[in-house]
Amino acid sequence: MVPVKRLVSLLALGMVLAPLSMRGQAEFDSAAEQLVLEQLNEARRQAGLAPLKSNPELVEAARQHSLAMAQRHTLSHQLPDENNVQGRLQTTGVHFSRSGENVGFNDRADLIHSAFMHSPPHRANLLTPAYNAVGIGIVHQGNNFWATEDFATVVTALSLDQAANRAAEAFTELRQQQKLTPLARVDVPQLRDTACTMAKTGDLNSQPLLRMPGVRYTLAYTNAQPEILPADVTRIAAQPTLKRFAVGSCFVQNERAPGGMFWIAMIFY
Repeated sequence: MVPVKRLVSLLALGMVLAPLSMRGQAEFDSAAEQLVLEQLNEARRQAGLAPLKSNPELVEAARQHSLAMAQRHTLSHQLPDENNVQGRLQTTGVHFSRSGENVGFNDRADLIHSAFMHSPPHRANLLTPAYNAVGIGIVHQGNNFWATEDFATVVTALSLDQAANRAAEAFTELRQQQKLTPLARVDVPQLRDTACTMAKTGDLNSQPLLRMPGVRYTLAYTNAQPEILPADVTRIAAQPTLKRFAVGSCFVQNERAPGGMFWIAMIFY
């Protein structure tokens, strides 16, 4: 199971709030956002990491949070009556397996990235190898630039059939690596219902699968990327006398899995 993690931190980037008389209308600053993105990816390049892609859904979430901070003149990861970072990303519809956030403000846009890099918790987010996407939202108000960086490991949105196919293909490949005969894949509609029951209860209980006629082995797991099989599947794939297998999948996106999670049920004959 790929963990859904949130590495967040809070730091006012060396500035104090400007007097009310100096606060102008809040505006999104796309030029500042692009600058910070370029600085971020240069830091990752120097660390030997892949660059982060700017994700439109993450950008929108980051912008709205920066706007809310600017309007309330408050630096926070979660303002009153606002979702936490995972909840905010969930509402965009983006699918992700982990997420994190940096927030801060500065009187110079070109110093935002440097300030984050000199703060260990923020730097950890910037240089997390697992992240592949980011949304940077910067709001310019008066003398201050309010910044939010929303990081995520974004995964491909799949239909239930596509998720089941990916799990099946991964198992078939594992079987081939062991130079064993590929198994025939059969359709068992009941598996999807079983996977959804497990998802609803939050319990990976494979006992009902073992009671199905002819079933010798079962596998149940959760992952935002269904092609990533659990380690114990190797033992099943190594069984030379297996003949057939079936896969069912269910998808949930809730408080426990705000980025979305597939529940996979597999049976082997």
